[in-house]
Amino acid sequence: MRYVIEELSKKGHETVVLVPEVHLLLKESKFYKRKFYLFPYPQDELEKCFQTFSHNLFAERSFLSTAWAEYWNVWFLTDMFFLNCDSLLKDHETISYLEESLFDTFFTDPALPCGMILVKHLSIPPVYFFQGFPCALEHTISRTPNPMSSIPRCYTAFSQHMTFYQKVINFLVNDLETLLFKDLYTKYLEIAADFLKREVNLPTLYGQGSI
Repeated sequence: MRYVIEELSKKGHETVVLVPEVHLLLKESKFYKRKFYLFPYPQDELEKCFQTFSHNLFAERSFLSTAWAEYWNVWFLTDMFFLNCDSLLKDHETISYLEESLFDTFFTDPALPCGMILVKHLSIPPVYFFQGFPCALEHTISRTPNPMSSIPRCYTAFSQHMTFYQKVINFLVNDLETLLFKDLYTKYLEIAADFLKREVNLPTLYGQGSI
């Protein structure tokens, strides 16, 4: 996303990056200005959270335990992202700023739906920056084919040339990904309904993408 923002800046466009008050990567830049919003974690807690996540991510384990371990590792991180989103949506000063600024488009990573909730509220076209996530979400967003017989699911380490046995495992992993998606994402619907003042569903939020 940074490379696109730099090129847009060179062409005279202005970009505002939403940044939590406590963060790790989003430093100052001549290519964009930052708009800070409230965040419920202190700096040391944020750093500890990512250290735990990365340690769990690269820990050695058996194939059979991988899915279970990844489930809890992803849950651990997305729980923090959920609190981050809830904090952003309740930051009235930041939301008012976004409403009044009349932006032309909204860049977001749809791996987490907070950006899509804001897009729905602001009624501006979003551009998705996205590649690779459990639940085959990139195929759902782009409406591209995703046959289980030839596209291996995350964490299986299969190639596109799978044996019958591997295809069966791939099918089962796909079902697990669907359950994972529901566990991780359904909780956003409550804060989305509270913020938007109406009930929404995940397909509606994810179906907004322009590019």
